Amino acid sequence: MVVGIASGTEEKAREYADRHGVPQAFGSYGALLGSPDIDAVYISLPNALHLEWILKSLDVEKLQELLAAGAVGTLTFVHVAHSFDAGGDDNIRWYAGLGGGALFDAGCNCVNMSRMVAGHEPAHVAAFGNYRDANDDGRIDTSIAGMLRFAGGGNHFVRTGERFAGSVLNGTPLSYDLTDAANNARVLEALDQAARNQEGSV
Repeated sequence: MVVGIASGTEEKAREYADRHGVPQAFGSYGALLGSPDIDAVYISLPNALHLEWILKSLDVEKLQELLAAGAVGTLTFVHVAHSFDAGGDDNIRWYAGLGGGALFDAGCNCVNMSRMVAGHEPAHVAAFGNYRDANDDGRIDTSIAGMLRFAGGGNHFVRTGERFAGSVLNGTPLSYDLTDAANNARVLEALDQAARNQEGSV
């Protein structure tokens, strides 16, 4: 349930909240994060602002510690979904040359979350997608549904609709390097291939 929304001004936040039936409106992102009523946040800011507000709102290291300690039991299945209305034909997501399409724009978050929760890399992928003509060249996906199979047997269903280490928050060295980004890209490329060919291996 959405319990609050924040914007640059309280007036703008209240207008949106009233229109969509959201009970609380905050005049700053910091005010929303400080509210005891907020358990989780969705950051819908431009990509360039994601890092700043993810670091202010999440302690990913603690999440990983809870998972490793078995706080949610034995992991056998994770369902991750992310979807939104991309708008009209002039949306930048419909340009293949700009890295557009559902998988590479939003699916990267789903894949990264699955890999983080599983704690290792998938061995096999399968995916299906819907496509349209790209604005620049070729075809581009408007939606992707995929399955990641991990070596430990857990299945992670990724449906398109980043992982920042909690150690960044307290100044300790990062717990990951560029290899993680490369691994995520490798899985995304495999899913893209699978959706276009109906099946692919990582």
